Amino acid sequence: MNAAGAVPFNSNISLKPSLGVAGDSHRDMGDHIASLTMMFSFGNLPGLHQGNFFLFELGIYVAVENYKLLAFKGLQYHGGSPPRSLDPDVPPPKDAIRLTFICYPSERAMERTGLMSLASASANSIIEVDRRLPDLTPEQLSRSGLNMARDSDAILDVRSAQVFISRSLLQLSQGVVSQMSSDRRLYIDTEKFMSAFSWHDAQKGEYVHDLTWENAPGGLLDKQGVLREKEQRFRDAYNASECLLPSKNGHLFSRTAEESGVMEKPPKERNKSE
Repeated sequence: MNAAGAVPFNSNISLKPSLGVAGDSHRDMGDHIASLTMMFSFGNLPGLHQGNFFLFELGIYVAVENYKLLAFKGLQYHGGSPPRSLDPDVPPPKDAIRLTFICYPSERAMERTGLMSLASASANSIIEVDRRLPDLTPEQLSRSGLNMARDSDAILDVRSAQVFISRSLLQLSQGVVSQMSSDRRLYIDTEKFMSAFSWHDAQKGEYVHDLTWENAPGGLLDKQGVLREKEQRFRDAYNASECLLPSKNGHLFSRTAEESGVMEKPPKERNKSE
């Protein structure tokens, strides 16, 4: 969306203060060569000329009127002029703004050559999806470095590799959808997700559907509260054993130990209390 403020009748101000580089004569070099840009203008500005849109290579211009839809080749030089007051004695209102909504035919989107930022992978990185991944040649894959999808046969048997990849895909999917806002979040049925996968058993000569994961996030045990119960038991055991961990001062001391009476306070704290 571009927003262009109106200028006085005799002003030489261009669109550049409002739109930057896009306000000058330019070409959209990221556009697809076989596609058109769609521009929709909006702005009811009485007492003002709405401005013009120029297609320099064709030698024509179009009045940017309210509710006008224009299709043009963005790879050719184009530009525009701002709304302008029709009366030299009346300055335009400060809130007189013309809006244009522009749909660019991105070459990367049309040719599927770009990366898409899908979700956060950590606090400092994102998951990027390459739309052309299925089209990579063996030579291109060989330059991408070691990965489990291609090289798991070196360390895993066939079924273990299928289990690892399918569970990794579930974890990745759960991590992505968990970042969506609560009012539009997707929920994954882990049993159905895992049952969608099959692998070819060469010895039996058939495709096998036996990939399950009861301990998966959102899986059967998770729904029954079994995983939360196990996690709480682990936390309780960890807290109970905390008194055996050396503190920063070199004393075997923790709040758990103090409260339980297992160990005395360290000398420094004991002296302070005395």
